[in-house]
Amino acid sequence: MTNESFNDLTKWFLNGNTGRSSKFIVSYILYQDKTNYAYPLDPSDLKRCFELLELVPELKPQLFKLSSAGSEWASLVKNWDILIESLKSELHLDTAPKTYKIMKQLLVK
Repeated sequence: MTNESFNDLTKWFLNGNTGRSSKFIVSYILYQDKTNYAYPLDPSDLKRCFELLELVPELKPQLFKLSSAGSEWASLVKNWDILIESLKSELHLDTAPKTYKIMKQLLVK
């Protein structure tokens, strides 16, 4: 990880729009730490994950690592591009019903 990315990540942790699932992305990709396992439960969580990956693009190519963290992440990662495309199409709305529906279908056990 470059110094610039590390600095961006530090600022994000201290001042950014973080959540359990976005913090889990960092802890698992960088340290393979499953202690605080979390995955996005709704579009707001997904948006925080998306924003993290936009801020620190070095993490995005490593997203596949999350597939081994748990079945929820395996399903989300496999369908990441579809989820993000849907989320982006609904960013102008107060809610993201299409994205939420996709997430619920993917996370059914």
